[in-house]
Amino acid sequence: MLESRILKVRLATIILASIFVCVAFASQASAQSDAPGEQAVDDRLKLEIIDSVSHALSTTYIFPDAADKIARHIRDRYKKKSYAEYARMNGFLQALTEDIRSINNDRHLWVEYLSDERISLLDSDTNGAAAAAEDLRQSRQRNFGFR
Repeated sequence: MLESRILKVRLATIILASIFVCVAFASQASAQSDAPGEQAVDDRLKLEIIDSVSHALSTTYIFPDAADKIARHIRDRYKKKSYAEYARMNGFLQALTEDIRSINNDRHLWVEYLSDERISLLDSDTNGAAAAAEDLRQSRQRNFGFR
């Protein structure tokens, strides 16, 4: 049972990270001249990212009550203009990650920027299940980090 739960958490983390990042990048395709993650981010894009993160959490996160609390928290922070000071993608995503983690301290959750190449690699990964199984095998060998 524990192995199944750990695998679900890891798969949910991968799904969430992919969803967060794809939305963040897709909306900034026009800002290709900036360094990766340093694109300008406006209020409309911030709200789009927050909505996407909230949806991803509510549909895939293993702890539904925490997902709802996180979604409410980051939406409230947006409404209070807490993200207004962040004009660049990386700063905004770091602040968003900190706010997400402030609810239940789950270090498996984060929001990051990915380049076109990284997104293509994620999209083309036909061995996702095999990679997850291999990760589980390696975790077993390491006793899931317990000594």
